[in-house]
Amino acid sequence: MEPAHIVYLRKSGLTIDDVVRVAREHAKVVLADEMVELINTSRRMVDQMIAEQRVVYGITTGFGKFATVPIGPQDIQDL
Repeated sequence: MEPAHIVYLRKSGLTIDDVVRVAREHAKVVLADEMVELINTSRRMVDQMIAEQRVVYGITTGFGKFATVPIGPQDIQDL
């Protein structure tokens, strides 16, 4: 069992007890290794989409009413 002061974010999600520990007991939140791997995989996918100059909502275009507005290469990092 984990110490009450740490909540690990895992692929399986959070329990109500985890949320309570964070909200009421100010437990520290830590990414589990499996989540770091998923985040890194997602980042590589986004980098590939950008390199291929693909049109991807919210990555190489704006949001909402700006969904058809392309974001220039110089501004993608800021977005």
